[in-house]
Formats: sequence, structure tokens, C-alpha cells
Amino acid sequence: MRIYNSDCSSPIILASPHSGKLYPEFYKRNLRTSFDYCRSIEDMYVDELIYNSKSLGISILINDYSRAVFDVNRDITEIDESLIEVHESFEVSKTLKVKSGIGLIPIQTPQGKIEFVNKFKKNELTFLINKIYRVWHSNLQQLINLKVKELGKAFIVDCHSMPSDFSGSFKIPDIVLGNCNNKSCKNEILNFLKNEFEIKGYSVSLNYPYSGGYITQKYYDHKHLTQTIQIEINKKIYMDEQNFKKKKDFETLKNNFLDILTNFSKMLDYQNKEIFAAE
Repeated sequence: MRIYNSDCSSPIILASPHSGKLYPEFYKRNLRTSFDYCRSIEDMYVDELIYNSKSLGISILINDYSRAVFDVNRDITEIDESLIEVHESFEVSKTLKVKSGIGLIPIQTPQGKIEFVNKFKKNELTFLINKIYRVWHSNLQQLINLKVKELGKAFIVDCHSMPSDFSGSFKIPDIVLGNCNNKSCKNEILNFLKNEFEIKGYSVSLNYPYSGGYITQKYYDHKHLTQTIQIEINKKIYMDEQNFKKKKDFETLKNNFLDILTNFSKMLDYQNKEIFAAE
């Protein structure tokens, strides 16, 4: 887990739950299929794309463990019980994500199905829950609490990347912004960010095909002045999805992202000044 700027100079928290590339030894030993299957569902290089934003005083939270190992962007009960040695104390929910093979331990990937030699043991599952899942969410909640206490609000930008090719006729845009179908943040902010990306030349879709995952849904709380938005970046604009290497456009995207976050920070600061003046 990496945390940058765990203070209150900005209400913004950039979260990257899926860009990690660490794999516990017990996971690697248990893997039957190609390691590339696991790597294909990582949000590769997203942590590098957002890193420079720390210069703006923005808090950054990065999960160093791979999404393939344990997906912190899921409810704690969303696990395929066929993958674990089930014990009575662990509640399991058979949600659509679990049935689709993309629960806490994902097995469906763009390159093929991940298969394991054995079920994960109780002590291994305990490690995944306590050392990855709970640590991530505890750190995120602490950052939110601090921002709300000291600044009166928090704004989570949940950063992800997405595959460039889905089945069907829908053309995947460069950027997808999701605010849980106009629930998790003000539409003024959604449209501001949409305009910022379009000025940079990127195509943008709102709330489709992604409207916001578990983190975006769980942590918005207008009563306690916490807003959230999810950003999905099309992998094709910055990397080769087959060999996992960066494209030349990576640095351009990185700089553009910093520019957009700079303008977004100024927008939130301006809103604060307007509220203060009105009072």
C-alpha cells in the first residue's frame, strides 16, 4: 500500500485499487494457467499516470497487490466459494460479478480463464482479507475522515483502465466517467471533467459502459460531504494490450491527466471561495 500526501492540503483523493503487481508466493504456486492471464486484468501503469498529481497536494492511495490476487473493488462477500475452502464464519454472496467470474478472486480475463491447482486454504484467505482488503479500505476511510474533519468535504477519484475491445458493436471511448448514474457527485463536476478530457482530444462517455464500481458506490455520502467519481481509461491509448508495453503516447496522457487534475483542483477551490463569500 502506498499513500502520498496523507494530509489536508486538498479534498481530493486519487485511488488506484487495481494497478498493483505484487503476488503472494502461495498464489503464484497455486496458479495453473499463464501468468499473463492475471496481468491482463491489472490496471497497468495507472499508478504512474496519477503519480505526478501529488505535486498538487492531492492525496494518492495505491494498492500494490494485483487485482488478480484479491479485488478490493468488490464487497467482502463477493467470492466464488468453489475457489476456497469454505468455513462457516465467512459469508458468501452469489452476485452477478461472482457468477461472471469477476468476484474477489477473479478468474475471467481478456486472455483466458485463470485456473488454480487447489482451493485457497483458510489461512491464505485470511491473509487476503486482512492484509490486502481491510488495509486498503481502512486507509481510504481514514483519508476520507481526515478530509471531512479538516476541510469539510472529500472527493474520491477512483482511477481505472479498461480493455479496448468488448464483444458487440459498442465502440469503446477513450474515457468513461461514472458517477453512479448521477448519484455520487454533482453533474456540474461530471460535465466539467468531461469537457476537460474533450479539450485534450479524448472521446468521453458518461456512465456507460461503467457507471461506478463498489468503491465509487460505497463511499459517496452527501450527508457527510463526500463525493465520488470513477474514471476508466482505455488501455489502447497508452499501452499495447498484448505485450503490456507502454506506447509513446503514455507521457502525453500522463501530462494531460496532470493538467486536468490541476484545473479540477482549481475548480473545487473556487467553489469553496464562493461558499465562503456567500456566508
